[in-house]
Amino acid sequence: MIIEKLWELGLTDGESKAYISLCELGPSTVGPIVKKSKIAYANIYDVLRRLQEKGLVTHITKGKGKVFSSAPPEELKTLLKEKQDRLNNQTELVDNLIPEIEKLQGKHEPEQAEVFLGFKGLRAAYKKMLKDEKPKQELISIYDHKKAFDKAADEFFIEIDNAYNYLNFRVIADESFKKTSYAKKVTHPIKYTNKAIPSQIDIIGSKLIIISWQTPIMAVLITAKPLADSFKTYFEELWKESKE
Repeated sequence: MIIEKLWELGLTDGESKAYISLCELGPSTVGPIVKKSKIAYANIYDVLRRLQEKGLVTHITKGKGKVFSSAPPEELKTLLKEKQDRLNNQTELVDNLIPEIEKLQGKHEPEQAEVFLGFKGLRAAYKKMLKDEKPKQELISIYDHKKAFDKAADEFFIEIDNAYNYLNFRVIADESFKKTSYAKKVTHPIKYTNKAIPSQIDIIGSKLIIISWQTPIMAVLITAKPLADSFKTYFEELWKESKE
């Protein structure tokens, strides 16, 4: 429908109805526009004023009243360009604002623990954990595949591997992981264990993520070097015992 397309361009419901009515009526006074668009008389002048500001409606004074006309539909392109220009300006504003906010945040000690929910939260947790890591730094994972949402979890970690392929990965997983699409696609070292894995844990530098796959998915991002080092020691001991 035309009205829905006008909504997507940023016109309100009232603006869309008034503009379509004028297109169908041709030059018109307020009365017929109100009748056709079903916009309240008390609101119509405000709606028409906004449409004039957008360049979609013009008027002439005739006697004591005004006659309104719809502008050529090509003016919709101008409206779209203005919308795109505003978006570009906002993008530039955000790009300039990010380093300023990061400076403010840099004045404080990093939070020791943060909780993220769902796959979107999980993605944000990994992005934050790996933001400043250098190429070839090692990310080690203990992956409890039995407790994960099989296919969705596998696709998510393939995405992580591709996004951060400049890092070195090592993974320890339970035996069921061998049959997954993830295990068949990755090239980094994977070993398997029959030991119970309490939860999924990823460690890099002084940071670690602990993931619970119960609904809702929950990830806890912890920045604590002693804890990260302790899990690294556990990983290395388990790595020696595990099989390829």
